[in-house]
Amino acid sequence: MNKFFGVGFLIVVAVLIILGLYASYYYFLLQGFPGANSQGLTGVRAGTFGDAFGTLNALFSALACCGVVATLLLQRRDLKQTHEKADIQQFESHFYSRLSLQQNIVDRLDLVSKSSKQTVANGRDCLKRIYQSMSERCLEDTKRTDHKIKIDFWYDWVWKNFHSDLGLYFRSLYSLLKFLSESDYQDKAKLGVVIRSLLSDYELSIILYNCMSSRGENFKKYAEEYALFDNLDISILIDEKDVLRVSKRSFGKNKVALAIFERDDPNELVSLS
Repeated sequence: MNKFFGVGFLIVVAVLIILGLYASYYYFLLQGFPGANSQGLTGVRAGTFGDAFGTLNALFSALACCGVVATLLLQRRDLKQTHEKADIQQFESHFYSRLSLQQNIVDRLDLVSKSSKQTVANGRDCLKRIYQSMSERCLEDTKRTDHKIKIDFWYDWVWKNFHSDLGLYFRSLYSLLKFLSESDYQDKAKLGVVIRSLLSDYELSIILYNCMSSRGENFKKYAEEYALFDNLDISILIDEKDVLRVSKRSFGKNKVALAIFERDDPNELVSLS
């Protein structure tokens, strides 16, 4: 809109300058010669003044030229806006296509019992069961007293037992976040919220513990950039203080998590028993 008014202003200025020059020229013809009198134009002055009206063609040519330039500028502006809109639509289409692929991967997850060979869970419920298995074993583990060591051990156990499902899940989600982060899209935060809205609490919990492990080093920056844990239910974590082991920015406006950061200093975090 501002560009439109800028072009319009330049056109008006150009037209006014041209009209001003012609008005000055005719005024000079009428008043500028010596011997001007009130009886009208005579002799050379009359002929010169009459011939000057032939220059109206030049005036209209100049105005036409201004019109052509204005049209080209406006067409260029419209073409640029059209290309920008097309690029945005193309990116959003690609983004939602990737997002759909990510959801398809989640929907196709399944857990099969080793003993009965029967499917015991499908889709997002698989991630819930995987996380609950890790959480229960970690809480029941009395052999390891250091909380961080305990978390690392049982997350490794989860990864070894469910690698075929979690590996594909994390690669797809990481690829989606990376694609968005490295794009030139202006409102990345909006699409980040779309991704976040499709992640369940148990998915977010697995992602949180993944970020705490060595396998999740590259994932941390995207968790921070898009505040992935903004809606995470802290109560389902193995220990609420586990939030201190990742960046505060990852929790966005999560009031419970932010309260824990206010209460406890991550820099003074000690092993939890």
